[in-house]
Amino acid sequence: MTTSVPLKLLVPSGLSETAAMLRNAAASGEGMAITSGAPDHESCMISCRGMQLKLSIAEHCDIRGFKNIFCNVDEKLIGSVISIQLGSHLEGGETVPSVVKGMLTAAVEIGQITAAFAVMWLPANTLSGFDYFAGVVAEYNHDGIFPVLALVNFKKASDGFIHSTGLNWLAGQELVVSPSHLSDCELMRRILRVAHDLAVGGSMTSEHELVGLESDEYIILTPQSAVRTLNMQTASISVQ
Repeated sequence: MTTSVPLKLLVPSGLSETAAMLRNAAASGEGMAITSGAPDHESCMISCRGMQLKLSIAEHCDIRGFKNIFCNVDEKLIGSVISIQLGSHLEGGETVPSVVKGMLTAAVEIGQITAAFAVMWLPANTLSGFDYFAGVVAEYNHDGIFPVLALVNFKKASDGFIHSTGLNWLAGQELVVSPSHLSDCELMRRILRVAHDLAVGGSMTSEHELVGLESDEYIILTPQSAVRTLNMQTASISVQ
């Protein structure tokens, strides 16, 4: 299921002060413009670095149940919350890497304008420190890896399988990783690689075998459940 509001910025200032910061930034004519509505009302449409986005500001936000990524947020410090989603003409664009990259970049700029201290990514239930989030988005914009840890959640079940949450929003497919002889750290290196490929390349509809990170290793990817799930398994050449 698509999350209509995928991203929220947590800022220390109150609603009216946050709205004023956005209005002043738009009035400066540097990178951001309000195209309809007003930030201190229910919502407004903005253009930020070429992206049409819908913004709304609220006073409170429930952060319980979110996985913290390089942050430890005290809910009492939240002055207001900026919700960001794609404009109506970009609906469905979450599976287009350039659209997602543009939205993330615009969110960082809006966060810098409003002194945001954390970023909520709702498709994966992750809560990242703003500095970390801004850093990984900057790396992604300079031909780096997709910011997987901030936008995808991984949980290990009691049976040893690792399940992703959040890739479905980006690629229409979640990842299920079979138990492996590798250490958790080494296995995660391979998971991040595959998650990056899905996020920037889209879902896989047929079985793939990738060369692993070691010379005698393969990564086997097999679509399951009408292609909504992709099973990942690591194996050595000796068992092929």
